[in-house]
Amino acid sequence: MNISEKLSGLSLRLFTLSIILIVFTLAGCTTTQEQKARDKKLEKQIDTNIQLGIEYMSRKKWGYAKERLDIALELDPDSASANNAMGLLMWKLNETDKAVEFLTKATDIDPKDSSAQNNLGVLLCQQGKLDDAVERFQLALKNPMYETPAQANLNAGLCLMKKHDTKNAAKFFRAALKENRNLPKALSAMAKISFEQKKYLTTRAFLQRYFEVGKDTPEILYIAVKVEEKLGGGDAHASYKIRLKGKFPDSKEAKLIR
Repeated sequence: MNISEKLSGLSLRLFTLSIILIVFTLAGCTTTQEQKARDKKLEKQIDTNIQLGIEYMSRKKWGYAKERLDIALELDPDSASANNAMGLLMWKLNETDKAVEFLTKATDIDPKDSSAQNNLGVLLCQQGKLDDAVERFQLALKNPMYETPAQANLNAGLCLMKKHDTKNAAKFFRAALKENRNLPKALSAMAKISFEQKKYLTTRAFLQRYFEVGKDTPEILYIAVKVEEKLGGGDAHASYKIRLKGKFPDSKEAKLIR
């Protein structure tokens, strides 16, 4: 075989090899595209079942909600959103141990899931695990993409009030009001804290803001009566007394001002 024939044979083999490589590459691309399509379809199925589960929960159709969330978890046991939703469902069904289990798993899977962190915090606070609860609220707030930081700040403040830690609670309430100045619970809490601190003008300011967005309660009207009394009485003092006695005549607060 001469040199020309050897070169010709080599070229043929190289050409054949290149064809094989192209075929394998195309096959690999096809497989990758198919996998992406399957993953996208699966993700859509999971999300659809989660959303249906949440919708059924909002309508108090607990059985249907559980069916959908069970499907979502079967499709992906490590879906933070599915575990979060199932945790909420268990909570509504008073299965608190299971609720904690699902919500904890959701936060373990995705520590940046602020919704799950906040939900777990509220549940732990209800169970009296106040320090653990506040830690969860703080973890929720660490995520700069969290859409409702006012809620986590409010919940942290309310939880700290159970510890009678008004100093730190006030910090969270102020942060909540910075995000949303019309939160009735934060405004009423700040009115109570300010009144206890004998900051009567500040109390009046928080009360005025509260009454623009919140409902009358015996407690908040009683504080309004007392703070106006401290500031000299007058028409506002008389008005609050009338409202308290008129709306809540049998309340302990109404009896205290008689």
